[in-house]
Amino acid sequence: DITAETIILNYAIIDCNNILSIFKNCHNLKKIELVNTVFLNINDTSEMFYNCKNLTEIVGLETITINNEIHKANEMFWKCINLVDINLTKFYFNKKCILDGLFHYCVNLKTIKFNETIKIYIL
Repeated sequence: DITAETIILNYAIIDCNNILSIFKNCHNLKKIELVNTVFLNINDTSEMFYNCKNLTEIVGLETITINNEIHKANEMFWKCINLVDINLTKFYFNKKCILDGLFHYCVNLKTIKFNETIKIYIL
């Protein structure tokens, strides 16, 4: 378990198929800084910030580099109850991407920014 309040990924290059649950249940985590971070060949971001209930800020999410489309992002921000703004403009979700519960229980979320390629359908 990660018990830090702040995590800084500075000039990190992460090359793997998925980053599933990378910060899952990091209850003490308040801030993540992604400075010049590059994600290569990532297909699954499911539960990436799952239940990070004290997370208030993700710095640099709007400037990261992702070299491919994401195919699965289930419950990526599930129960991030203190996040107010999320910028996903650098995330390119595959047109058949599974986004079930992407923002489930994000009760204080006010702003979500997507890139121009996403289409949202409310069923």
